[in-house]
Amino acid sequence: MIRAFISTLRKVVPEEELESRVFLRSFGVITWVSFLFASLASMLFFASFEPLELAAIATFPVEMSPTALYSLGFFLFWVLGFACTTCSCVMLSLPLAKRQKTLPDPLHDDVE
Repeated sequence: MIRAFISTLRKVVPEEELESRVFLRSFGVITWVSFLFASLASMLFFASFEPLELAAIATFPVEMSPTALYSLGFFLFWVLGFACTTCSCVMLSLPLAKRQKTLPDPLHDDVE
C-alpha cells in the first residue's frame, strides 16, 4: 500500500490537472484560515459585546434573536477573513521571476 502511494506521488501530473489541484488546495487553505480567524474574532468580540445591546444602539431597527446575531457576526468575520487571506495569497503568488530577483551573493562573485 505504501509503494502504491509513493508511485502515485512520482507520477507526472498534466499541467491542466496540476493547476486545478493548486487552485483547490489554495481555496481550501484560504477557507480554513478564514474560518479559524472568524472563530477567534467572534469569541473575542462577543465576549466583550452583547448582541442585543448592539442591536438596541444601532441606527436602524434590528429585530433578530441573539443566536441570529451571533451567526451574522460570525459570517461577517468569516467574509472579512476570507478577503484578507485571499489578498495575501494573491500577493504571494507573484510570478516566479519577480520573486527570484535577489541581490547578488558576494561569496560567489569573483572579486579582482
